[in-house]
Amino acid sequence: MNKFNWTKALGFGLLIWAIMFALGALAAYFSFGLGVWTMLVLAVVAAFVAYGFALNAAPETTGQAISYGVVFAAIGLLLDLLISNALSPGIFGVWTYWLGYLFILGAPAAAISSQTASHSHA
Repeated sequence: MNKFNWTKALGFGLLIWAIMFALGALAAYFSFGLGVWTMLVLAVVAAFVAYGFALNAAPETTGQAISYGVVFAAIGLLLDLLISNALSPGIFGVWTYWLGYLFILGAPAAAISSQTASHSHA
């Protein structure tokens, strides 16, 4: 049985945040702004990024999946509190921001579901 991997959880959480921060900064730089549609796209991208990292972490139980999701989200929220909030003070008041974190939180559970489904069809 695979054990919860703190290195992957922390590293992937940091990478997810860095990727999303860079994409948000690029959107702002290229004058797309961070309106509702841009934030929706970023939320969906966050889901796919977190899902890809969750597949690599390969949680074997629902508990592990939830743990990865919590760590991914906690790291992102902490870094947003420390960095993103200083650059975009209203970020925590935008519903699409929270949707992105809901996706990040749930991505590892979706990854375990897809791994279970692919193994049962093999």
